[in-house]
Amino acid sequence: MSDGIDLSLVDTVDINVSDIPPTPTVHVANLEYETSGKNNWNGKVWITVEYEGNSGLVDGADVYGNWYEDNKSIGSSSCTTDSSGVCQVTQSTRATTINFQVTGIIKDGSNYSQLDNYDIDGDSDGDKITLVKGGNSGDTGGGDTGSGSITETDCQAIVSQYEQKVADGKKISNKLQSDYDQCIALYPALVQ
Repeated sequence: MSDGIDLSLVDTVDINVSDIPPTPTVHVANLEYETSGKNNWNGKVWITVEYEGNSGLVDGADVYGNWYEDNKSIGSSSCTTDSSGVCQVTQSTRATTINFQVTGIIKDGSNYSQLDNYDIDGDSDGDKITLVKGGNSGDTGGGDTGSGSITETDCQAIVSQYEQKVADGKKISNKLQSDYDQCIALYPALVQ
């Protein structure tokens, strides 16, 4: 007898840790963007959140992230995914390029696994995406492609023109340099 309890009457229960289901993880499955406006333009980023092993889109996940310009923080944003597993954040700027980086995802009953982040079409690293003024990353899932967008076909011509001027030793105009920089940010495969 211990502290007035007859231990011979107490049952024991074995718990096998492998019987406890693991906590599911969530991660970024895609980042897409579009821009609109001229001088003071708006950048929109759509974030898709998925359960581990691509086992389904996550509804009701709170996504947090920071905006950067020249590696300096210019703000933060958050959004909550809808039934399609997607949410959107927006930032206004005058810079030529800005970045959005996912810093966390909170979903009840799940853990965020940053190591599992990826981007299905490879236009970001799964954590961070670069937005270029006047550009977009294609299929945003959230609307049109934005005004002032440079297509891949346009960029092929711009990159070709830029490379020819460099090869000929000719001066590169500020406009051509800006267009070239935008194109290689949007379509890095164009530059070998």
